Parts: sequence; structure tokens; C-alpha cells
Amino acid sequence: LAPTGKQAELGGFPVDIRMHPTLPIAYIANTGYRKRAVQVVSTADGSILQEIDRTEAFYGLALSRDGKRLLASGGLLEPYDVGDDGRLTAADQVDIGGGYPAGVVLSSDGSKIWVGKFLDSQLVQLDAQTLEVATTIDLPTRAYAIAELPQRNELYVTGFGGSAIMVVDVNTATVAATLEVGGNPGSL
Repeated sequence: LAPTGKQAELGGFPVDIRMHPTLPIAYIANTGYRKRAVQVVSTADGSILQEIDRTEAFYGLALSRDGKRLLASGGLLEPYDVGDDGRLTAADQVDIGGGYPAGVVLSSDGSKIWVGKFLDSQLVQLDAQTLEVATTIDLPTRAYAIAELPQRNELYVTGFGGSAIMVVDVNTATVAATLEVGGNPGSL
């Protein structure tokens, strides 16, 4: 493979990216041995505009539709307020009851936040306003990446260490099906 376009050295091991909806900015979760951070990167020139060290950084970023709030997974769920220039200011961390947050998605209507509890093999739903846990769903394997299909009221959750993607019915808060895809599915 030969990459095209601009390349930017970010260091470490970048595992997740979210693009700001109106600014030329990308948010990167970097989870390498050498560098563990959330990075704010200019998409115009690839420069790192801001880097917030996070010793427990892990897979999982979610950005609100209006681009004003970023959520990052790790030892705790970390919300950041996004300034008019795209830079981040840390807000209070959210304790989801342990389990090491991995994978995070905001519901399409903005009312819910879904977070995987990696070590507990669970998925939790938070109220987006209060950041309180509203629902906990047990999963057959560790949650890693999460994608929402709002028209079907479903979440797709990769099962780290397993061989399937779990289909979660958000109306019944149950795993409705599993899709066998083979060895250790990662991101969606």
C-alpha cells in the first residue's frame, strides 16, 4: 500500500479519530507505549495543536454533533469541552463503575452515551445530561468498539478476544444476535 495525501507523525499508536464538524481539526486517541494522549491535530497541515497526556488512554472517542464536547475512554470516561478554536478543556471525569471504558458513542439524538466496560464485559448507557448510568447490559465478551444504527434501535459492539460482533437491541437492553466474523474483531 502507498498512502496518498499529507502524512503527519503523531508518535505512539493512534487508534481512534474523530473529525470536528466545522473546523479543520481531528481528535486522536493515541495509546502507544511511548505516548498515551488525546491529540488535537490540524487537518490543514498535520501539526499537533494540543496534546493532553492520559496515562490510561484507550480505544474510544466520541464527538457531539455540534462539536462542543469530546468524550475519551480510558481508566475513567473523560469529557472535554471543545473551545471555539477546537482546543480541549477537561471537564469532570465520569466514573461508570469500573470496568475500564472502551468504545464510546453518542446516540444520534444526543440524549444517551453508550460506553463499553472492557474488563467487565458490559455495555452501559449514560444519560447525556446528568452523566449518570441509566442501564447496564451484560455481554458475552469484552466490549471494544461501538456503532449505533438508530433507524433499527441497535448498537453493534465488537467482542474483543472473541470472534463475533454483538447486536444489542436498545429497546430491550439485550444482546439480540451475534455475527460471527472471526478472530478478535476491532474497530467498526
